[in-house]
Amino acid sequence: MSYVKDTLQSDEEILIIPELHWINFALPALAVIGAIILVAADFLLQLTDHGLWIIAAMLLVYAAFRILYLKCKEMAVTNKRVVLRKGIIASDGDEMKNIALTGIEVEQTVMGRILNFGNICFTSAGSGGRLRVVFDNIKNPRRLKAEIEDAIEQK
Repeated sequence: MSYVKDTLQSDEEILIIPELHWINFALPALAVIGAIILVAADFLLQLTDHGLWIIAAMLLVYAAFRILYLKCKEMAVTNKRVVLRKGIIASDGDEMKNIALTGIEVEQTVMGRILNFGNICFTSAGSGGRLRVVFDNIKNPRRLKAEIEDAIEQK
């Protein structure tokens, strides 16, 4: 949590750091498994061209990029603000002061309800219109929403 910790004010503390659900890592894992299968098929079939190796390499690059992207993603709720930072080299982020929060909502798909993951959306009304910060694919979003509301109200 380098960005969040580096930008804390003197009287600010981190209250909650949401956990990503394992579903975020499912597609990269499938890409790695697919690459292994393609390389094994190339060995077993003793093909002369390297088409399967190229596809396997592309799958591995995708998996590495996606995992790195997920590892570089920072989400936190402090006693003063909600912070979302994402990006590997160039970073993009959103911050919202807790005073300006008008609502915290949970969005879940059918699969999200079954596997217990979803998005937590923080909304705020500003002079430029409605602002929104979304923590996506979070583990136990309904429980986390309640914890965030309790933590913000106590501070």
